[in-house]
Amino acid sequence: MNITALYVYYAFIALLALGRIFELQIARKHTHALLQQGAQEYGSIHYKWIVLTHSLWLLACVIEAYFRHSAPSLTIFILGLVLFLLGFSLRLLAIFTLGSRWTTRIIILKNAPSIQKGIYRYMKHPNYLGVILELAGVPLIFGNYWTAILISLINLIVLRHRMTIEENALKQELQYKEHFSHLPRLIPKI
Repeated sequence: MNITALYVYYAFIALLALGRIFELQIARKHTHALLQQGAQEYGSIHYKWIVLTHSLWLLACVIEAYFRHSAPSLTIFILGLVLFLLGFSLRLLAIFTLGSRWTTRIIILKNAPSIQKGIYRYMKHPNYLGVILELAGVPLIFGNYWTAILISLINLIVLRHRMTIEENALKQELQYKEHFSHLPRLIPKI
């Protein structure tokens, strides 16, 4: 195993962790502001599972990379990098489109118009699709197949539950059904 490649991968994981911490700070600020405006949080019990999944993801990437004895094939590296870049781009598009209404929790601002612009014209949950792609792609960059598979499976279970909670909350509070019933949850129609 190339020790330099391992350290570069660890630096990449550290940058991802710092980025997630920065995002959490923004999300907390948005959450506080939305709650001050009368918004309501839904499904707060599941949030710890989201945090645990993302924490395990980063830790598993580090541990599995340490025990790898060979570099991944160029094909797997490129696949992982492409998945990560697509996922990261989708998440950024979702974050910027939602603006001050983006949080890491399910916070619904009553009587606020649903956001139907940008990436939300094509799918209901671009942020979650981005997360799915990132959680699969980052481990594959270093050939961490077990992490990619196991964390992706855990994430799909957690996100499916979260999407159900979020959609049910949105149906109660907004014209969500009217605006989004024709859109797919994750994969846009081409």
